[in-house]
Amino acid sequence: MTAKTKASKPTKTKERSEDQYPLIELAQIKIVERPADGDAEEPLFFNPRSMESFTPDEMAELKSSLAQDGLQQPPIVRIFTADGKRDGEVLKIELVAGERRLRSLQSLVDEDAPCQTDDGEKPASQVFAQIPCKVYYNIDDARALRIAFIENGQHKSLTTKEEIALVERLTKRGLKQDEISVVLGTNVTWVSQTSNFREELPPDAFQRLLDGKLSRHVAVKMLSYHKEDRQNLFTEMVKVEKE
Repeated sequence: MTAKTKASKPTKTKERSEDQYPLIELAQIKIVERPADGDAEEPLFFNPRSMESFTPDEMAELKSSLAQDGLQQPPIVRIFTADGKRDGEVLKIELVAGERRLRSLQSLVDEDAPCQTDDGEKPASQVFAQIPCKVYYNIDDARALRIAFIENGQHKSLTTKEEIALVERLTKRGLKQDEISVVLGTNVTWVSQTSNFREELPPDAFQRLLDGKLSRHVAVKMLSYHKEDRQNLFTEMVKVEKE
C-alpha cells in the first residue's frame, strides 16, 4: 500500500442521486501509468490499451463532445481505504476504465475551456471539478484488469496487437493459460490462439497482424493448417489480395 494521502470520500449530490454514481474530485483520480518495456517490476494492472491508440484526432473529437454535451458515460475507478471497508479513510483513487475520457477531461480543465451546461457556458474547472464514477472498493489488480479488459471490449475493442501484448505480458509473469482466461474473463481457446500467433504464424503474416493488415479471424484460420503449409497459404492470400 502506498503512503497515505488526503482524499475526501466520494459523495452523492441531490441532482446526481438518480444516477447512483458518486461524485469524485477529478484531481484525485490517478492513472496507473504504463511501465517501461521490459520492466520486471511492472504492476499486474494497468490499462491494456496502448497510448498509440489515443490518436490526436480522436482525443480532439472527444474533448469537443465533452465540452458540448458533458460526460455521458462515467469512468470506472477503484478506491482503496485504510481499513478495507467502504466507509473507511480513503488512501487513493485509481482509474480502472475510461482513460480517454479522463485524459480529455483533465485537458479541458487544464485549459479551463468553456463548456456548455443547462445553465449556459461555464469554465471546465467548474463543470468538471467533480465527476460521477462507477466505484469498486479495495479490489485487487486481477479484478481491476478483468474489468478493464471487459469494459474495453464493450466499447472499443483492443487491437489484436494490444491483445497479444497483454497475453504475452501475463505469460511472462508466470500465469498459465487457464489462469489468464480467468483473469481476463475469457476462454482458454482465445488465450491459446493469442499466445501462439508470434511463434506459429509466418513472420510476415505475424507482422501484418500487428499492423492491423491481417484480421484475427484469418490468423486463427491459418493456425488450423499444418505449420509447413502456412507460408504458402499466406503467400497465395497476399497474391489474391493484390490482384
